[in-house]
Amino acid sequence: MVDRINPIIPRNPDIFPVPSVGRPRVSEQERDQRRREREDDEREQEQERRRAAAAARRAADAAAADAGEDDERPHVDLIA
Repeated sequence: MVDRINPIIPRNPDIFPVPSVGRPRVSEQERDQRRREREDDEREQEQERRRAAAAARRAADAAAADAGEDDERPHVDLIA
């Protein structure tokens, strides 16, 4: 059957599926699964940030220790 107003668009959805309007409905389980995956990803990213920050601190401490050893000043004993 052909639409009388617009003969190009057929009315049979098997031949010409009509896209749904708006966001598709998501089941409760799928929503929970996506939320858990998102939380896991956020947790992993936070751990990576912490590891990177710790590595940067260790590198800075090592550089400061190396710089401190190279730049030793003579010790002056103030107690006579």
